[in-house]
Amino acid sequence: MQTVKIQGKDYVEVKERIIYLSEKYPMAYSITTKVRYYAAEKMWVVKAVLKVNDQTFTGHAQEIIGDGYINKTSALENAETSAVGRACAMAGIGVIGSIASADEIVKSQNRHAYLDVKEAAKKTDTNNGKDSEKYLKLTFIAELKKHGLDGEFMAKVKEYQSEKFNYWNTAIDKIAALEVIVTELKRLRGDTD
Repeated sequence: MQTVKIQGKDYVEVKERIIYLSEKYPMAYSITTKVRYYAAEKMWVVKAVLKVNDQTFTGHAQEIIGDGYINKTSALENAETSAVGRACAMAGIGVIGSIASADEIVKSQNRHAYLDVKEAAKKTDTNNGKDSEKYLKLTFIAELKKHGLDGEFMAKVKEYQSEKFNYWNTAIDKIAALEVIVTELKRLRGDTD
């Protein structure tokens, strides 16, 4: 199965686990999901059941509508994908040091980044959103600083800065968007690694 690296560790995406199932057990597996919605919490809970030959494996997941960028529109789909991935992991499919799939790791990172920014924006939003945008920009610059590229970025023209900040700010996967910007800045600086 193909893996993706996240913070130096290999993870398997849920789609790879499904491909593995269909190749190894073409007619000998089934996946069913049961969904429950908790209106008071705006939360979807999904139970996935994977049957392979005569064995049964279960995975659960939950998502809150509006919790993170993707869950504004796709909380149910996210929960179902995670539940299926966890059921596959319980069967030992795609487990490399962790039951979590690449999808879950990225989702968790994005959720933490989103919640951190959202909480900070709440605390500083006293001037019709200007303070929260300022905080987002400071967060973006701090992320570039971790890569030693904050000075490189600030030396660019304002239009470039605005374009790259907007790209990062509107991205669903902020980690991937930052990687694109970091790669571009390194290339512009002449780094060859």
